[in-house]
Amino acid sequence: MKIRSRRSGDIAFCVTALATVHEADGYPALWPEDPAAWLHSATQVAAWVAESNDRIIGHLALDLVDDGLMVSRLFVRPECRGTGAAAALLDAAVAYAAERTVAIELHVEQGSAAAIAFYEKSGWVRTGTAPADWVLPDGRRAVEHRYVLGR
Repeated sequence: MKIRSRRSGDIAFCVTALATVHEADGYPALWPEDPAAWLHSATQVAAWVAESNDRIIGHLALDLVDDGLMVSRLFVRPECRGTGAAAALLDAAVAYAAERTVAIELHVEQGSAAAIAFYEKSGWVRTGTAPADWVLPDGRRAVEHRYVLGR
C-alpha cells in the first residue's frame, strides 16, 4: 500500500470507494447530490489517497479552518480496513500540518463508534462535543466530538 497526493483522475475511483463505505457504514450520513464535488470542498488545501494493487482503497482531505487544519473526508473501503491505510493517511495529514507548524484537528459524529475508537487508539484526544451544522438522515442535528492530536 502507498499513500500519495490525490490527482484529478482519482475522483471517480474515490467516489466508487466512498459508495462502498456509505453502503456499509452510512458515511457520509447523507449521500451527497454530487459526491465528486463533496470530495473537494472550497476550503480544501490537500488530499491524499491510499492505493493498493493499483486500486484506491482510502481517502483523506485537509481543510483550512480559522485556527489551523481540519481532517475531512477520511474513509477506507470496508474490505481494506485493518491494513493500516487510515493510519497512513492520518500520518500524511499530520506531517503536512507539522511541516507548516499549523494545528490539526478532526470532528467525528458521536454515533461513529468504530471511528472514535480508531482515533482514540491513534493518539487523538477529545477536546469537546458540540452540535454539528448538518443533520442526520432522520432529521436530527448531528453531534460531533472534536479531537486534537495528543501524541
